[in-house]
Amino acid sequence: MGNLVNMLYRRSNGSICKEFSYFPMSVLAFFIFLAPVSVKIIKADPEELTSPPPISGGHEVLKEPPNSDLKGIKPQIAIVIDDLGSNLELSERAIRLAPSITLAFLPYPKIVPLLAQHAISTGHEVLIHMPMEPLDSSIDPGPGALLLNMTFRELLKQLRWSFKQIPGAVGLNNHMGSKFTQDENALSTLMGELKARDMLFLDSRTTPDTKAFRMARKRNVRSTSRDVFLDNNRSKKAIKSQLALVEAISLKNGRSVAIGHPYPETLSVLEEWLTTLETRGYSSVPISQLVSAKN
Repeated sequence: MGNLVNMLYRRSNGSICKEFSYFPMSVLAFFIFLAPVSVKIIKADPEELTSPPPISGGHEVLKEPPNSDLKGIKPQIAIVIDDLGSNLELSERAIRLAPSITLAFLPYPKIVPLLAQHAISTGHEVLIHMPMEPLDSSIDPGPGALLLNMTFRELLKQLRWSFKQIPGAVGLNNHMGSKFTQDENALSTLMGELKARDMLFLDSRTTPDTKAFRMARKRNVRSTSRDVFLDNNRSKKAIKSQLALVEAISLKNGRSVAIGHPYPETLSVLEEWLTTLETRGYSSVPISQLVSAKN
């Protein structure tokens, strides 16, 4: 351990880089055990360690669960936490949630490869939370976003770079993307790449006009879509109300998918909610259990 700390000190010009200065020692020990002899230390830019980026507008919340013919099935609930990687402390807290919770990492923060591998090692399924172009041009979706003015080759290059950042990801969902997910040509490129890699797609539904889920089904990509956003209103009372809606949808349909974010309020409510979920007759499942490739 002393040799690694000394190495970090030397390679960061006399001070241990910010990414590791408050990185939990249990996590660091995990990577020391698995890592080869050489360790590459990357300095994070300060803006990468701030609170998660703002969420784009247009997040509609279902008022009533849709009809379903499913009967006698134990309700299954998939919870996905988006925007991970921008804040180390909150990302680590999300990783400590039950392994059935799916974790979606932004591909661009430099610490994400380590965080994602740690999440996978603790049993979580991991998604690439892919930045995509929003309708509001004043909103920055973040570095490496998929944009409609990109050529086919540029889209593929950006996608493949993101896949390399999180090699253990089971699939991808959209970060923002209210404009991108309405364009069938761009979506066709995305779905073709996911199909070739046998990866799933979760439509975050950042616009009611999204075509992403339909295109995924058209290309026979394993897919599903979000039912509820948990924390558009970050008060604990509102988040609990949204979880009650998630439960109601799963009771009627046999399943439901919810997306939350690594806000302290969301994580606190989920930590408590998960302790009683199974005893109340629900099943918390990873996102891969609620996807299919056909209509």
